[in-house]
Amino acid sequence: MSEDQLPNAGEQPIHQNVQQLWSRVASSGEINEGSRLHAKVDGRFVTVFRHKGKLSCIDSICHHAGGPLTLGRLQDIEDLGVTVVLCPWHAFMVTIDTGLKAYKGVSFRNGKAVDEGWKMGKVVQRPHLVVEKDDGIFVVSALNFAKLC
Repeated sequence: MSEDQLPNAGEQPIHQNVQQLWSRVASSGEINEGSRLHAKVDGRFVTVFRHKGKLSCIDSICHHAGGPLTLGRLQDIEDLGVTVVLCPWHAFMVTIDTGLKAYKGVSFRNGKAVDEGWKMGKVVQRPHLVVEKDDGIFVVSALNFAKLC
């Protein structure tokens, strides 16, 4: 990859000395709509999703119990405007773009459980920056993302 083809976030230029921070994980167009690709980047297992025309990337292994999180099914939660992956071990839900926990809120009134609707929790799964260029799909790990700023 030549220096003038460095992947970047949006149209903002990236300094040439950070080229080594990006890992090419696939050819451009290799990840079809509704598909995912598992890769190892900077020693971490990550999954790149293409969902609703957008690429996103999070750690593959569930922080909750070490399960195969990103092998789970995707679910759109329209009330929150997000897409989550459900861990196949415990149905733990994590957004595929930000790594936020999603859950159904419950409160108790007069000794009875009351549905409080969908809620978003804290970041529980590490998200990674992913871009697609003519010459490939590239990921920079969250561990190295600060070096780009």
